[in-house]
Amino acid sequence: MKVIIKNFGPIKNYEVDLGKKFIVNYGPNNIGKSCAMNVVYLMIKKLFHIVSVYPTLMLSVEEFNNHPVFKDMKEDFNATFGRRNLSNRYSGKRMEIVLSMDSPHFYASFGEKEGELCLIEAEYDFHSSEEEKYSAAISFLSKCFGKHLHPHFIPASRLGLYQGFIKALGPTLAEISKIRGLLQNPYMSIPHLTAPVSDYISLLSRQNPVVADSSYRQKIVKIAEDIEKELLDGSIRFDEQQQSFYYKPHNFTGEIGVEYASSMVGQLAPFVHIIRNSLKLSEGSLFYEEPEAHLHPEKQTILAEKLVCLLELGFNAMITTHSNYMFNKFNNLILNGRLPPVDYLPVLMELTPEGSVSRVMEMDELGVLDENFISATEKLYDEREDIIEKLNGERK
Repeated sequence: MKVIIKNFGPIKNYEVDLGKKFIVNYGPNNIGKSCAMNVVYLMIKKLFHIVSVYPTLMLSVEEFNNHPVFKDMKEDFNATFGRRNLSNRYSGKRMEIVLSMDSPHFYASFGEKEGELCLIEAEYDFHSSEEEKYSAAISFLSKCFGKHLHPHFIPASRLGLYQGFIKALGPTLAEISKIRGLLQNPYMSIPHLTAPVSDYISLLSRQNPVVADSSYRQKIVKIAEDIEKELLDGSIRFDEQQQSFYYKPHNFTGEIGVEYASSMVGQLAPFVHIIRNSLKLSEGSLFYEEPEAHLHPEKQTILAEKLVCLLELGFNAMITTHSNYMFNKFNNLILNGRLPPVDYLPVLMELTPEGSVSRVMEMDELGVLDENFISATEKLYDEREDIIEKLNGERK
């Protein structure tokens, strides 16, 4: 399944193939990497949710746009991107989101009408009896979206969103945010949470230990334990009653609130919790913004390897990153055969006068050609050489 985003906010054109297990968005700040990932996440999550409630593939375009569950999808877009803020911010052109697949044939084009998301056109090879339409619709979308049908979102501001007042009110606000479109009182307002952030807070607030066979359970728990051992040098505990994370350093008698630990611990604690309590056997995908945040370069390379461990267990992942250390670690994992090039989609976003455009970075069996970080490295080197040359000239 391909997702194409055109003229959406800072984006002129972004294209991604959901058939790839590991999608990484590279590029400078403020270019639309997170925007693109939010769009993909919401489209996948909501389309599956709609079909899980009603087999809406049987509906016409007009019926689909007027369906209550699709209205919920529009509210998620409004909450995440703002009302009447969907067009290209550079050119003013109207946005379009296209989902397409050859086999089974699926094509859906979403656009903007009166500042809100709407379905424009849909084509699909989908046939079933009235009695089987629900199971057939689920099966059809599973073929189209694969494991991405069960997405989990981890935003860039991880612990900061959860600590403080959020840990007490967050779960309630997150659930209310999901139905903000149903609130009729014009004088009633709630703190703004984007749809992915609402999902993230709700996910953290639930204790759902993975139910699976013992061999898989051991593998998934081992990844969480390895992160605790190799990166955190301690263990993470989530207290559901107090809605708080606690950190127990190794060789330490007590535990402390994560907010009193290092920023690295605070950033990784939610990830460990989600691995241990939410990810299920060979199901779902992880949408992870800037996983390297607050990590030393050595720790970044370890985390990169742990992400590939999840891929090896059958998960899919889409991340954004500014880390050349993770980039190079992924290249090493390609070299040693753990990250097959056929599963990896490195996407570089670049700025044009009409917004950012994406392209797949050049890759072979040795890894991905560095077209993103090398310019900064070269500038630093040239600057250093110029300074040394100047200092040598002054000494003569």
